Amino acid sequence: MLAGLIQNWKIYVAKFSALAMLGFVAIINCFIGLLPLADNFSSIGGFLSGILLGVVVLFNPQLSIMERKKGLFDYDLNKSVKLKQKLDKPIPRIIAFLMFVTILAGGLVAVIWGINANHYCSWCKYINCIPTEKWSCNERAPACEAMVSDGRLTLMCLFGDKFRTFPFDNISKERIDELCSITCS
Repeated sequence: MLAGLIQNWKIYVAKFSALAMLGFVAIINCFIGLLPLADNFSSIGGFLSGILLGVVVLFNPQLSIMERKKGLFDYDLNKSVKLKQKLDKPIPRIIAFLMFVTILAGGLVAVIWGINANHYCSWCKYINCIPTEKWSCNERAPACEAMVSDGRLTLMCLFGDKFRTFPFDNISKERIDELCSITCS
């Protein structure tokens, strides 16, 4: 919608109210994304993809051609708008398409290789969740391997070299998860 608004800026009558409404929706989505179990990074990725693909796909309507027809939803309208008119502004379209492909390829490579961007950006975790008194942003339990032998419980973190050994006296699964969280944090 933002790409359509930018491309057709001259056509809109209430430009700033449309822009304010889009901004309001984006701000609401960002606040919802700060809650636990909601992901702001997917919203940001969708926002950027939408803008870039909107620049690539949308075209400026030819108002003089539309005025001669019966209405905006006339079936013959597609025949009257030529391919040359649909593909106006080829340089911004090509740049937007290349940026989209680059971002998509970079994201896919990061996912496939298991790159955690939080190792390179310490404040990025606050884009996704802000911890408060009512919730914690660490909803996922750290992955541990538990081994019991000779009356001892050994917890080894699957990511990293941390481990701890505890005396084993019929420890519940919940307590093992708590100890795993303490060991791996």
